[in-house]
Amino acid sequence: MDYVDQLNGLSHQLSALSGTDQIQVAVNNHADSPHRSLYKNTWPAEDQARRWRNELFEVERNAKRRDKFNSNRDLNQVKNPWSEKPANKSSKVGRQGRKRSMIMLAEWFLFMPKDFETDYLFKLCPKGRHVCVVAWKGRTDVYARSGTRIESFLSRLPGGGLGQSSVMMHRYETVLDCIMVDNRNKVHQDSASSEFPDGKLIFMVLDLISFKSTSYDDVTFFERCEWLENYHKTNVEAYENTDPAQFKIVPAYACDKDTMKSVFSSPPPFEVFSC
Repeated sequence: MDYVDQLNGLSHQLSALSGTDQIQVAVNNHADSPHRSLYKNTWPAEDQARRWRNELFEVERNAKRRDKFNSNRDLNQVKNPWSEKPANKSSKVGRQGRKRSMIMLAEWFLFMPKDFETDYLFKLCPKGRHVCVVAWKGRTDVYARSGTRIESFLSRLPGGGLGQSSVMMHRYETVLDCIMVDNRNKVHQDSASSEFPDGKLIFMVLDLISFKSTSYDDVTFFERCEWLENYHKTNVEAYENTDPAQFKIVPAYACDKDTMKSVFSSPPPFEVFSC
């Protein structure tokens, strides 16, 4: 009796003792591991399906985020960023309603991207109120995140009214994303705001949205920072002691280790926001 017959006999005896019928399974004796064909390994398939679901979730999440950003900044509409013609303001209500969508959206940094050191910039966030500043037709309006106008004054921004002709005031429009620091109720300067004058509204400029009726909506953040800090800084930070408000640009820094270590090793020039 060969090995197969002995195995079948033992299987028959075991089935008789347990009260069950004999179960015979034909396997390929020439396979490397014939016992593996008797089982279905479902774990790799489940892991792959789980990875696919996670990737699909991330793609949909990023797509919704981009759509929200594009909708807020009106990037879905095709327009010429270098056109000097101001946008068509059909109604006052519609114009004020857009102010809530112009400021930068705050979002938690949940993961560290691979290109963090090369493709990202960071700015220190001053402690204050997040607002949108619009200089147009000879006055400067300040809008809260809800779209409500909270301040109105004259400024030296293009279109803001101070030191400009009537033609320039009605031709130019400037929109800035800022942090408003209200020092009007302060009597004495403190260490946190020593470089800011008391009794003034201070606007720390975070981002450039429009300047002299030229839209920068569809320009990358790198390019907007370059335009803001290298080309428009003189016009944005123009100030005299009689002005009701002062504008200061918050500098952008690279995200490499040396730059971040240098920035965080020294005290900031203004009071920063802390969570």
